[in-house]
Amino acid sequence: MRFQNRSRVTLTQKRRRQLIILITVFAVFAVPSLLTHHQPPNPLAVLHTADGGATVDLRKSPFRQPVQTQAVQTPQPVPPHVVVNSELPPVVAETKKKVATPPTDSYTPQYHPNFPRGAPVPRPYRLDTTKFSDKQRRVVEGIRHAYVNYKKYAWGHDELAPLRKTYTDWSQGHNSGIGLTAIESLDTMWLAGLYDEFHEVIEYLKSPMHTFSRHIEVGIFETTIRVLGGLLSAYELSGELILLDKAFDIGSRLFHCIEGRTIPHASVYLDSGETSNPGWLGGSQSLAEVTTIQLEFKKLSVYTGDMKYDKATMEIMHRVLEHIPSTGLYSIYISMSNGSPASGQVTLGARGDSFYEYLAKQWALTNYTERWLEDAYRKVANGVVDHLKVQMDDTHAFVVFFLLECSEVCCLRTSSAES
Repeated sequence: MRFQNRSRVTLTQKRRRQLIILITVFAVFAVPSLLTHHQPPNPLAVLHTADGGATVDLRKSPFRQPVQTQAVQTPQPVPPHVVVNSELPPVVAETKKKVATPPTDSYTPQYHPNFPRGAPVPRPYRLDTTKFSDKQRRVVEGIRHAYVNYKKYAWGHDELAPLRKTYTDWSQGHNSGIGLTAIESLDTMWLAGLYDEFHEVIEYLKSPMHTFSRHIEVGIFETTIRVLGGLLSAYELSGELILLDKAFDIGSRLFHCIEGRTIPHASVYLDSGETSNPGWLGGSQSLAEVTTIQLEFKKLSVYTGDMKYDKATMEIMHRVLEHIPSTGLYSIYISMSNGSPASGQVTLGARGDSFYEYLAKQWALTNYTERWLEDAYRKVANGVVDHLKVQMDDTHAFVVFFLLECSEVCCLRTSSAES
């Protein structure tokens, strides 16, 4: 009896174990097939794009990443534009090409209404003044201090006489200023973040109070680099249209010195366009005065679209460089007839300095593409280096530049503490 009961118990346990094994096998192999019988397996795992484009074998794609195990989630309805694959997670197919969204600070080029053939109006450039250091803020306050006093004592005139608290003008006639200080300080005020002061000058330039049509004689050299250059640089920074109008105005008046001439005259009356050259020059012209106007007139051509300014001033450079000496060092006086040297005096000081300086700048302004300007600059730079002599003693350093073909010597003396 005990044996029979023990056998029955043993048989029951065996059947239970067999049943568990069968259930496990069924759960592992049979149930997935039953659940997915409505979706035939796709051995290539091919995704067809919604617009009928080329097929892509996702299994062969080098960008395919292994599927990560995730927690079981409640099934969600499948959108109609989603392609479902039995062996890969759902992939969303693009229904149309995406259009790139332009940045929020995008800028559409605008053209000056008076100069549609010129370059687009420059995009305003502003510095973040909140990031200025304490030292920079003190500099800004110094600029503001100078502007406030110019406005108080010399508004509309050329220069402030701070000790006398009055003004001076290039011409000694009554109320003959052209606002020189205000104009050539515009770019400095913009870079310093003094936008309110900047726009005060802009309103002054727009008003009838300001005009270049005055019977005053101005030098082409100073007026080009300070007035024309000041207006163009401020225009490039701010994009204020009135600045290009004024640059065209003064540039056209100065161009009387250049147009139709082998070498420019030194001065011009702004209202009449009458030009002249100082008698003491004796038929010659200063080297620096005719080779330091090219940058500003080139930019005037770029922004107005009238290339006559660039063409005429660059022809002057060609004419001068045709006569460059083998030493690379040029006389500070040149002939009005053809641009050849008119004396043997050479110096890096007045009447010669900016010729050397502007050669490098002219080359840079062409994005370093005009090789003839590069060649000329390297030749004169080598000439300067070859003819420099440095003498040292216990207390001072002397840099001596020997002037060729004459007995004069140009000396620059610096203390040892400064050198």
